[in-house]
Amino acid sequence: MTDAEELEICNLHRAIYKNDWSAAKASIDRLPRILDVDFAASTGETPLHVAVKFGHVGIVEELVRLVSAEYLEIYDTYGHTPLTIAASHSGVIPIVLCLVNKNRKALVMPVKGTSWAIPAQVAFRTGLKEVGSYLYNVTPLEAFKPEKVLVGPVFLMSCFVTGGLGNMTSTQLCHQYVSFSFLHPFLTLIKNIHVPTGTGGLRHRLISRIYDFSGMKEIRKMKLQHAQTAEILNLVCQNVIVLNEEKKNIIAGALKAAAVVGNVEFWLQVMKANPQLISLVTFGTPYSPLFFNAVANRNAEIFNLLRGFRFNNVVAAWIDEEKNSLLHMAASLAPASYLNSISGAALQMQRELQWFKAVEKMVEPGYRYFINRELLNPLDFFKKNHKDLRDKGEKWMKETASSCSVVGALIVTIMFAAALTVPGGNNQNSGYPMFMEKRLFKVFLISDALSLFSSTTSVLTFLGILTSRYAEDDFLYSLPRKLIIGLSTLFLSIATMMIAFSATIMIMWQSKPSHLWALLPVAMLAGVPVTLFVLLQFPLLVEVISSTYGQGIFKKGEKWP
Repeated sequence: MTDAEELEICNLHRAIYKNDWSAAKASIDRLPRILDVDFAASTGETPLHVAVKFGHVGIVEELVRLVSAEYLEIYDTYGHTPLTIAASHSGVIPIVLCLVNKNRKALVMPVKGTSWAIPAQVAFRTGLKEVGSYLYNVTPLEAFKPEKVLVGPVFLMSCFVTGGLGNMTSTQLCHQYVSFSFLHPFLTLIKNIHVPTGTGGLRHRLISRIYDFSGMKEIRKMKLQHAQTAEILNLVCQNVIVLNEEKKNIIAGALKAAAVVGNVEFWLQVMKANPQLISLVTFGTPYSPLFFNAVANRNAEIFNLLRGFRFNNVVAAWIDEEKNSLLHMAASLAPASYLNSISGAALQMQRELQWFKAVEKMVEPGYRYFINRELLNPLDFFKKNHKDLRDKGEKWMKETASSCSVVGALIVTIMFAAALTVPGGNNQNSGYPMFMEKRLFKVFLISDALSLFSSTTSVLTFLGILTSRYAEDDFLYSLPRKLIIGLSTLFLSIATMMIAFSATIMIMWQSKPSHLWALLPVAMLAGVPVTLFVLLQFPLLVEVISSTYGQGIFKKGEKWP
């Protein structure tokens, strides 16, 4: 290459960088050799590489018109084709479409020096999921076959890490398929409606709008993606029949990524494809921490898988480099992202205790006293790591109890006063209430008594919370049980107080029929406080009950392999 040619190439690249096609075309006219495949390959970076890198759609389209399909197979100095540059740098869909339409062979050309970094994988690895989804859909399935060695496993691992197609679980697919099945007969009926001649376009637009509004297009797309992912997973499973050390590292990485997102289906299918992979998570290999990571990250799906694992006793007996057992991992503090998904520090503390107890049941009793490098057994390790969370849980519980006890005490005062000053007053001769025989008065008496007794119970329960012990174990059942009783009785007292109020208003207005029209608005307004309490506090009550007495996140796993 002459000095003049090098200078012209520099001018061409500068023009492309500035998105000046006129100047770029003039340079090409002065140096036509740049469009020759062999000459362009020797320059280290073609004009097409430059245009793709900076996302200049117009220049890319012009260059693609001028070059042959083989031009798109040229590697730059770093081993990238223009398509892998588009998949990792620009992320511009029109550029990707233009390149793919020119030469589909580039879809299966990996980054030089690798056998697996095809454009679809590169796009997902760099976080360009929209580009990755398109490239995935147009890449031939043959690219993921076993003879391609590591393409399938690395591609799926990239999907797991960046939240791509591999995160679709069978449960999600089931929900989507049910929705699709429900809506399908409705759309079939619409398609069969007879429309007069000349209005076919209107019918087509109507069906299209309903199809889009119902979400069926997205469901259908996700269903197709899941089916394609399943095909690739099957090919991956064929690829893991024969393992070398490089494959083991790749599969271990994929299993770890699957554990992070809780993809049990991937674990089971890969393990069934090659039972030798079971040694990756057992028998003291360097990959044994895979289940440890699942416990440390509080991944219930993978932990339930471990509980059904035939060799879970081997995993439970494994010790890491810091002398931590599986129970020590459960005693560590959960990631903030996991704790933030749980309402209230007290419930977070409860969930941490539930994890500790669940793992404790699985390990041998002797491991409860096993000491790590910090000379702490699991229980002491738990107390050390959860000291701040325990303090926050105590503060949260006391603040909640204080707030609710104020409301309960107010209701006690109101209901006690209402019991002494009954509506209509008392008969001066007998001393009995004037409306003693009326049904609404009986409703008032019963509601007032229930509200008084339940609010009193609520206040006493919340006072009990304020004076309770706040040891770690108390967050498991004792404190949540008191909170359930307090919130339940407080809710009952508010509801019955509104009933008593409504009954009193109705008694007063019964003597004036002309005012009966106002009963409905009064009844509706009386329901406002109850509704507000339900919206603001009832979800907390349901969550506490579910967390304390529900089935929970721990389910007995099925035996495998």
